[in-house]
Amino acid sequence: MAWKEIKIKGSRFPLPSGGSVEITDDHPVSMGDGFTYQRLTYIDGTCEIVFEVHDGRPGAVSMNLRTAEGFIRQKDLAAIKLDQIRHEVYSVAGVGGFTADGDDYELTGADARKAVDRATSRRRLTPDLLRKVAETHQSAPAGERVAAVRGAFQVKERQALRYIAAAREKGFIDGND
Repeated sequence: MAWKEIKIKGSRFPLPSGGSVEITDDHPVSMGDGFTYQRLTYIDGTCEIVFEVHDGRPGAVSMNLRTAEGFIRQKDLAAIKLDQIRHEVYSVAGVGGFTADGDDYELTGADARKAVDRATSRRRLTPDLLRKVAETHQSAPAGERVAAVRGAFQVKERQALRYIAAAREKGFIDGND
């Protein structure tokens, strides 16, 4: 039996609250601890919102709003609940995760919503996080430590330096290191 190629790009799925989501770029990208598609487009009548994943975080990158009256009113903008739309879009289009063995699986709607929340929220500098930062920092060779923290936590250089400074301040990293 020959393998069939499944076309995902351009696929459109209805959303429970109305409208639909279209997979406009089907390349898998990491998002938080899991993965999803690079670009998804929400379409609902006169509203079109494009969501993309950058640096492991999903967010809206463009919005197109049209009205029959010829102008957009404040109440039209207020009616757009971007967080709710983002949650629904990623819940329907799919968010994947990995088992401890490295196998991938698709998250349920509620778990996909939590994954989106985790990916878009700020990390709290807990002792556990700072220990992981210190571990990553100390296991990397000198000169590559900031890059190692950047890669492990999917942050920019500035944030990696903040993490390292906080871990050093709490005593998880030797001050001379």
